[in-house]
Amino acid sequence: MFPQPELDEEQEALDAFWLSRGVVEEHQRASLVAMGRELASGVAERELYRNADALGHALSRLETLFPRGTDVAKMLWHCPEVLQLPLSEVATRLIAFKRAFPNVNAERVVEGNPRALLLDDLESVADALRELQDEFPQVDMISVIDFEPHVIQKTLPTRVRALRNIKPGDRSASLRAFYPPASDAVDPQPPMKNAQLFAKVFLLTTDCCFPRGDV
Repeated sequence: MFPQPELDEEQEALDAFWLSRGVVEEHQRASLVAMGRELASGVAERELYRNADALGHALSRLETLFPRGTDVAKMLWHCPEVLQLPLSEVATRLIAFKRAFPNVNAERVVEGNPRALLLDDLESVADALRELQDEFPQVDMISVIDFEPHVIQKTLPTRVRALRNIKPGDRSASLRAFYPPASDAVDPQPPMKNAQLFAKVFLLTTDCCFPRGDV
């Protein structure tokens, strides 16, 4: 076993900050501390991402926009760019998200998938979700989003088009289970409704539409 490298003062302060914010896993804190170094390319970014006091202030302000109990630190770990947005723009984007997806728990989705706040073309994504609901009327897409918030992404329209272009004979067994059975099926079963399974099948089926690293 090699000894762990010692942290400098700045790293120690950031590590202690994230620990105070409930990030108990050491590897997660290490990622957040490293994130500060990776993103701090300019003076403003250095003052924010590599300064525990500035981070604490920024997170506290961001927390005022979300219900009590929302893990804003976790949001930042997944999408640190959110912290660079002015608070007023975060609020504006959150309102726009709620308007585009009125039946979705917006705060819960953004907590699990903060990159959704950076989407600029919400209408096309919302239209794609409606198309997906039309394609699979028995599956509750709101439950799908609730289970897997990352379904809300800029590539959703492309994913839905790709899915609808799959010929019946080329569908995987897991995907066929969500479609009505063929008229000549020996033992026809009604289409599946399981939202959690559908989320997984949908994303896995359409991942092949994108080069590695683009999803």
